[in-house]
Amino acid sequence: MADDKKDQSKEEVYAKRQEKYKDEKEKIFKEAHQEAADNDVIDPKELKDEEKPKDDKE
Repeated sequence: MADDKKDQSKEEVYAKRQEKYKDEKEKIFKEAHQEAADNDVIDPKELKDEEKPKDDKE
């Protein structure tokens, strides 16, 4: 029973860590994308288009 709690807490810690990494990755990606737009590496219109929610209905 103690092993079950230990495994559960490991899974919770792992899930929280994964969520943190995901949030950080998205933040860095958005910052890099914005910097690329600011430096005219990409078209700023592209950046605005990507911010709009996309419907995956096909």
